[in-house]
Amino acid sequence: MSNTENKQSAKVEITEESSAAPRAVDSEVEPISVTIPGAKKATGLGTTTLYSLINDGKLESFCIGRRRLITWASLKRLANHGGQDAR
Repeated sequence: MSNTENKQSAKVEITEESSAAPRAVDSEVEPISVTIPGAKKATGLGTTTLYSLINDGKLESFCIGRRRLITWASLKRLANHGGQDAR
């Protein structure tokens, strides 16, 4: 076996091992919640509008420490119903 063949077979083994390794986050899994900056990116809304929707009860949010998180389900509900109450 030549040196080139050894390198190629080693590459195949590495590729097979890395593809079999479990992933911490699957790209198809929806988040449970997002931060305010994440919600801004996802919706295109501004900070003031998001906090207004939270205060009006149209978006569900919670805090962990000082960090405010908005539930992904409430963002989807808002997008699907155009801000109307969907509950």
